[in-house]
Amino acid sequence: MLTLITQIFGIKGKYGALCIEPKLSIDYFNEEGISEISTIFSGRNINVVFVNKNHLDFGSYSIKDIAVNGSKISVLNSSTDNKVVLDNFKELLDKPENSIIITLE
Repeated sequence: MLTLITQIFGIKGKYGALCIEPKLSIDYFNEEGISEISTIFSGRNINVVFVNKNHLDFGSYSIKDIAVNGSKISVLNSSTDNKVVLDNFKELLDKPENSIIITLE
């Protein structure tokens, strides 16, 4: 299960920050292009939803948008760097149950 969370869904710590670097193949998405996982990171419950409306396979998508608990946050990505690092995750994930929605394109 740890491999699935950290390597496939890409939810892991990096130098004290929350890093999300998905490597989801098309098989991990449902008919609507949604893939979802709930886990605990640094004592915080998080539900991470990946939205892949174009049904792109790993290697073809990049992170377009991210919303944490309903608030869109700024994401800087390059085509070769398909990850988000949240240095301030402790401030962002301040609820008993936290939601992260990541749009892939």
